[in-house]
Amino acid sequence: MLEEIVAGWDSIEPVFLANVALRKPFILLGRHGVCKTTVAKQLSRIHGSDGFRFYDCTKDDLVSIAGIPIPEQLAQGKLEFSRHDRTIWDARVIVVDELTRANKENQNLWLEILEEKTCFGKELHYECFIATMNPESYASTFKLDQALLDRFYAVVPVPELQQGTPAQVYERIIRMNLSAGQSEPDIEAIRRRLDEIRSNHQRLATSQVVETVAEYVGNFMEILLSQTDCYVSPRKAVQLSEEILALGAGGGGDLDKAAQMALTYTLSVPLQIEPGLLLQIHENIKPLLLGALLPEDKLRLELGKLREPEELLSYLEEKAAEIAELLPYDEVETLLAKLQSQLSEHSPQVWRLGQVLAAMEGHEEQQRQAEGKTILYLIARLAAIVATIADRCIYSRRDVEMKDKVKGFLALLESIPLPQKTLAFLFSEAAEDHSRVISFIEKGEFQ
Repeated sequence: MLEEIVAGWDSIEPVFLANVALRKPFILLGRHGVCKTTVAKQLSRIHGSDGFRFYDCTKDDLVSIAGIPIPEQLAQGKLEFSRHDRTIWDARVIVVDELTRANKENQNLWLEILEEKTCFGKELHYECFIATMNPESYASTFKLDQALLDRFYAVVPVPELQQGTPAQVYERIIRMNLSAGQSEPDIEAIRRRLDEIRSNHQRLATSQVVETVAEYVGNFMEILLSQTDCYVSPRKAVQLSEEILALGAGGGGDLDKAAQMALTYTLSVPLQIEPGLLLQIHENIKPLLLGALLPEDKLRLELGKLREPEELLSYLEEKAAEIAELLPYDEVETLLAKLQSQLSEHSPQVWRLGQVLAAMEGHEEQQRQAEGKTILYLIARLAAIVATIADRCIYSRRDVEMKDKVKGFLALLESIPLPQKTLAFLFSEAAEDHSRVISFIEKGEFQ
């Protein structure tokens, strides 16, 4: 559809048309010379020429955008602006060029226009808002305010057509430019395609599908926030849901593909979140979108929400047999290796991990690592307990029975393997309390 306007944009055409059709503001991100502004201007023609407004952030200011306050109206306590052919008041399509070149004052103005759909509190009626910007590494650019960036539903990197671009693509670019003015894009065809997307969206956005997408996004956000420290505003959850529905409408109802694209342009690019992490989470929970959550999918969903080692370890203790039965060996091995890396030899949890591994077939290397960490932990723990006994001068007590118990306990510590009851005590918080260590020995609970 866009090939009549620009070459090489096939990969981003779905997200471009979906956002134009559903009237969602978005950003085209790319270096100079990749036709960002040209395409935005050409697509604006679907709404007619009268309502088109183009603003250049390098030079357009309040006067260009809103006009000049009328003194007579101000004298009466009213804020009204004089209008000219470029003021925003009657705009239906707004293209804001080089957004990162807008200073802080103008960024605040665009924030109100996007957030409230007003300008100085006065209502606007635009249907399409497209911004373009260069990377922030460009000279003479300002850092884009995060609150402003958060109002855009998608940030779409424009293909740069560099190394690896076929000759045919460059030939199309050259022909399109040399024949400028001789051929025009089929605006009516584009208009029909946008109407089709809107119609599909209306059918897709039923309560059942919306509920499915809401469940998917809700679980996705919970897992994502458990695995990253990046700030993700609640607004992004709403935008992500709307983008999935919009892209699904443009892609024949394929919610799986729609979700992958939405994750890229709504989360990964604007928030600079590692795309591999997003794809991994998506693969684990995408059955939610397909309405076929199998037992193994439920396990993956629950595992994905566990961030702290203690949470994961407790879950493994409870579900070890089920995990080993339902999940592929390599997937379980990766999970165990991740947990193993989070537990040091100074953690009492290594013994619990060893117990879990002992109940699972295979994973010998993980079990050897856990046993090695367990021994290191025991050495440190036993040294502390022996020091505790010496510090409390237990040997000087007249109770011969107690002295015998102490001797028996010290002898036990030299044996391998240790009884389960003693191991359980040594790996508990009680072993850090001197008085409870003495009580444990005195009661002879280790025998």
